Amino acid sequence: LGAPSFAQAPAAGSTCGNPRKTAAAWSFRLPAAGSPLSLSSLPLVAFAAASGGLRISKRSNHRTKAQRRASAQSSTFRMRPLGSSGLMVPEVCLGTMTWGKQNTEQEAHEQLDYAVKERGLKFMDTAEMYPVPTEAETQGRTDKYIGSWMKTCGVPREELTIATKVCGFSDRISWVRDAGAPTRVNREQIRESVERSLQRLGTDYIDLLQIHWPDRMVSLFGAEAYDEANQRENDVPFGEQLRAFEELHKEGRVRHFGVSNETSFGV
Repeated sequence: LGAPSFAQAPAAGSTCGNPRKTAAAWSFRLPAAGSPLSLSSLPLVAFAAASGGLRISKRSNHRTKAQRRASAQSSTFRMRPLGSSGLMVPEVCLGTMTWGKQNTEQEAHEQLDYAVKERGLKFMDTAEMYPVPTEAETQGRTDKYIGSWMKTCGVPREELTIATKVCGFSDRISWVRDAGAPTRVNREQIRESVERSLQRLGTDYIDLLQIHWPDRMVSLFGAEAYDEANQRENDVPFGEQLRAFEELHKEGRVRHFGVSNETSFGV
């Protein structure tokens, strides 16, 4: 199996909070058999396990910037190509889905400093609905924590790989869209999702945008086995979704695309 991806070389020369947009030829390919899938296919092992435990201690605050950089450069992660996109990502990704529920903004910044500056891990994953459990009062807070860190992190934007996700169909999370429920993976909502994510993150491009779960009915998140009788009418066509992705790619707002919770049919 392979996830669809769009080929574009990463930009260079931009800085955190002020990235340089680049134009690139549009292409859409399916990876060859045996190639890695999108973000959801990578062996995203727990960062704490990979790093020996995510422990933030006061002693790290006394290290100089040069010492942190040297430590990061000495930390190596095996890199793998993301589908056929040309984007290289480490096998370990920093997950953030509880930031804003289980930690404070300061603690999130400390974790990012440790992961990025001390361990050299510059690949992170978020989503527009985070943190979980999602609710109106906290939705988008995870992005905001990452965005406030990027403003003062001192790390060039082009060195970071930021993945995020647009919500699939839901008639419950009415607070995510300006017009209310349900969330759908159509052109209008894809564009709204990207615009809001860019605002919260404080950047003008996303490295990897994924469909969090499909617009069509799929048995996910502990639901019962798929039953065709539960299939909804008026599913958003794949073609509409791909055209919306193409627009965002040409505008320089999103560089690569993928799917998160999907079936082989959806891929």
